[in-house]
Amino acid sequence: MQPATAPIDAIELLTADHRKVKALFEEYDNLSDRSVATKKKLATEICLELTRHATAEEEIFYPVVRQAAGDSEDLVDEALVEHACAKAG
Repeated sequence: MQPATAPIDAIELLTADHRKVKALFEEYDNLSDRSVATKKKLATEICLELTRHATAEEEIFYPVVRQAAGDSEDLVDEALVEHACAKAG
């Protein structure tokens, strides 16, 4: 018999993502301009984390918020537009 696992708290997960990406940005900002390879590695990691975070919001969090708001949640629409702009570059 498999041990029971605790359910994932979406807000806790997204908050942890925010903290992690903020720390990565701070680490990036604290590097000298001569640390090109390290900056490139951090930039790649930041992009990956932001992509994972946006996917979690779009596929898990936003649908639940929209359903709870009765399909009239303007903030969800605004967030989706922001994500689309970020993805477009």
